[in-house]
This record gives sequence, C-alpha cells and structure tokens, in this order.
Amino acid sequence: MYKKVDANLNFVDREKQIEKFWNDNDIFKKSMEHRKEGETYTFYDGPPTANGKPHIGHVETRTIKDMIPRYQTMKGKFVPRKAGWDTHGLPVELEVEKLLGLNGKEQIEEYGMEPFIKKCKESVWKYKGMWEDFSKTVGFWADMDNPYVTYDDNFIESEWWALKEIWTQNVKNQLLPVGITVTDDGTLSFDETAVSSDNIENVKNLFGSSSSYGTIIKGYAEKLFSSLVQADSSDLNIDYYA
Repeated sequence: MYKKVDANLNFVDREKQIEKFWNDNDIFKKSMEHRKEGETYTFYDGPPTANGKPHIGHVETRTIKDMIPRYQTMKGKFVPRKAGWDTHGLPVELEVEKLLGLNGKEQIEEYGMEPFIKKCKESVWKYKGMWEDFSKTVGFWADMDNPYVTYDDNFIESEWWALKEIWTQNVKNQLLPVGITVTDDGTLSFDETAVSSDNIENVKNLFGSSSSYGTIIKGYAEKLFSSLVQADSSDLNIDYYA
C-alpha cells in the first residue's frame, strides 16, 4: 500500500511530485466538494499587494494562513478559501510616481488623475503570476481564480456598508491601524511604510493633537465615523490601543 521511503530523498523533487498530484487530481477542489454538507468555516485571505515580489517572510505567513483552514477541513468542515489582492495604498502610488518620473500631488494632477489611476491599476498586477507560482510552491490552497480585489467597486461599497452597520448596530469594535504614515500632501497610509517621528508630528498637526500616538489613532477613527454617519465626533466612544 505504501511505498518504501528512500533514505536519500530529494525534497525539492518530492514537493514537485506532490504539487503535480494535487493539480492533476484537483485535490483542493475535491477537499471542499467532499465536505459541502459540513459546517461552513469561512476564510478570507488578508491579501498581498501584487505589485511587490513575495519574499521569505511571506513563506511564513502563507504557511500559517494555510494551516488553519486545513485543520478545519480535517475536522470535516466546509472551508471555502477566498484569495484576494490588495490594490490600494501608498506603495502603489509611489511605484507609479517613480515609473512616470513624477514627484508629488501637483505633478500627478498635471499628468492627469484618470491616466494616473489607470497606471496604478496596471501596476498592482505586475507580479501576479509570481505570487500565484509562489503560493502553489509553498502549498497554499485558496481560490485564486475568483479572488476579491480591493479596487473593485463592489468590494469598496461592501466595506463602507460594513462600517455603517458597525455604527448603526452600536458595535464599538476596535478598528485599529497598526502603523500610520503621512505624505507631504496629507494622505494617510496605514501599516504600509515605516513610521517616522516626522510623520507622527505631521499627523498630530493634522488632527490638532499634541498627545499620545493612541489618541491620534482614536482621532482618525472618530473623524472617519463622523464623516460616515454625519455625527458629532464628540458623541463617539471608540476604544483603541495606544
């Protein structure tokens, strides 16, 4: 029934054999089909940005993200795994600025917002194929043929809907950015680039705050909710981590 294990295994060749077996026999698809009647365990991949190359750190995160859905599948649960692509953010804009030889908001506006946005949408897919090959190599199972894409209008509208539901249902969740960066024209970017003391001062000035970093984050969340529901931000009580 079982083949004898060779003491002189070539692990790379063995990985490729297993990957081929999975692909040839649609093992990922079958693992879900055989459990359709089971309890649903939903998994949405926290998406990478496809305009940057995968690196060794992504091996760890991809592996961890794969372990939990696999474990739930082994328990008999139906685990649809939706892959995704993060197509928003400051890194994308900076990449396109370098590509076009632009520097700052004024030059972008001179170039034209619509063509700049078009270039950004093209840029985010630069390394998509590399990401897909990398994910297969590390054994990461997810539906990459039907991913969610964060620049898609349906996705954007669903996020605004979710934020409004959080407010209208009086759910005071901890909506917490981990890092914060401000460009020269005041654009906010969270957890995408390094936080410097200069940028923190810019954010303090933006919010009129001279207190702690946690207060700055709270101020941003209050302004977000205030804009969303047209409420007085002084009425909001948002928990946050300092």
